[in-house]
Amino acid sequence: MSSRTGGTLSSVKWASTTRGPRSLRSAVVTFVIWALESLFEFLYGIAWRNLAQSIQHDLRVDAYRHLQGLDVEYFEDRSTGDLMAVLNDDVNQLERFLDIGANEVIQLLTTVVLIGAAFFLIAPPVAWLAFLPMPVILGGSLLFQKRIEPRYALVRDDAAAIRISAAFTPLIRIAILVGFTATLVWGGFLALDGTLNIGSYSVMVFLTQRLLWPLTRLGQTVDLYQRAMASTKRIFGVLDSKPSIDDGDLPASRISVDGDITFENIMFSYDEGHPVLSDVSLTISPASTTAFVGLTGSGKTTLIKLLLRFYDPDAGSIRFDGVDIRSFAQSDLRKSMALVSQDVFLFHGTVAENISFGAPDATGEEITEAARTAEAHDFIAALPNGYDTIVGERGQKLSGGQRRRLSLARALLTRSPVLILDEATSAVENETEAAIQRSLARIAHNRKMVVVAHRLSTIRSADVIYVIDKGRVTQMGTHDDLIAADGIYRTLWNVQTGEAGFAGRTS
Repeated sequence: MSSRTGGTLSSVKWASTTRGPRSLRSAVVTFVIWALESLFEFLYGIAWRNLAQSIQHDLRVDAYRHLQGLDVEYFEDRSTGDLMAVLNDDVNQLERFLDIGANEVIQLLTTVVLIGAAFFLIAPPVAWLAFLPMPVILGGSLLFQKRIEPRYALVRDDAAAIRISAAFTPLIRIAILVGFTATLVWGGFLALDGTLNIGSYSVMVFLTQRLLWPLTRLGQTVDLYQRAMASTKRIFGVLDSKPSIDDGDLPASRISVDGDITFENIMFSYDEGHPVLSDVSLTISPASTTAFVGLTGSGKTTLIKLLLRFYDPDAGSIRFDGVDIRSFAQSDLRKSMALVSQDVFLFHGTVAENISFGAPDATGEEITEAARTAEAHDFIAALPNGYDTIVGERGQKLSGGQRRRLSLARALLTRSPVLILDEATSAVENETEAAIQRSLARIAHNRKMVVVAHRLSTIRSADVIYVIDKGRVTQMGTHDDLIAADGIYRTLWNVQTGEAGFAGRTS
């Protein structure tokens, strides 16, 4: 009895002495595994995030740069909001998938392969039950992808897309629950019958969780993928857009300050079958002021768009000193011209920064001189911080007349040989109009000036005035010549001076 008791005690003592090191080894191994898992999760998180953000940055820059090279026609056919959504929301959506979804796919595939192989090695009779939900999950994912793709392609926030997305993940969890329960029950029966080792059964329960639970994120991953693909299509829709205007290669040095600009038999229409200009021929001489006047829709501003080469004429040509403007590089062509438009754009910055936008290397003295020429210096000096005053978004802290004179100063600072004013005196007070007229008189001797105006008082001193009516040049001459002749110009003048009534619009 004593010997048996002694043997039992020695066995317990031996077991306790061996169980301690085993427990310690298990604890160490567990700690190392979890530490390594945390470390690798940290490392792959950084790697994927850096990759996603690098692609996001490069794609956004490339898309923006590509948009800068497209012609005006592209932007006139699309809303600014849609283009901003592509550059911001769609690029962000792709980054989100690369940061989260792509890594999820790789981890899911790795988990299925490695744990699936271990499952078949440990418990072959039960392994097929763990894989039972797989066809349902994969089939459901493909169906989900097929149904949600067109909805994301049409609109990212469509309600029916949201309902399908919300229903998909719970369905996957039900399929996983069925597979997990079947594995536990069937494996439990085999363990009770002795067919399956109890240790293998314990491992099998753990592996079932590791195998099936990651599939619950499959719905979110597919959802991210579809959003990213819809966004990618829109991004590449922008990147695949081609300019309709082919660039030339002649440098700006070929654009002469002293040469004529000639429009030769110009035909143009925005929409086929609806001509805007018909057989227009005219000349813009150096060191002179040329004006275009006419009723709304006559084609005045279209002539300016063709001169700036925002569009190409359907027939005819525009020549700088005998050279077709289609031969020049567009950037060089436009640097030779400065535009003061009716819609003045100022950005949130100082007065000096806004004036020097077209000539960023200009000195303070040059900025001040341009402002003096545009008769803007006096009101700038009266501002709280002078040339360092912040003008606000779109120049909201300034009056309309002040914004117009800053825009003129900006154009003058570029020293471009051609100065274009498109309705530059519209909707301004008489003081600003007079100031602009004085400015133009001071610089008219060394530039080609093209003025589009419906205020005829602005262009009465022009060297030549072209009257445009329904896309054709119907009159030309000086102010005095056109007043003396019977035609549209005299009618417009009489209306604006109050000498006669006129039913037509002159804006």
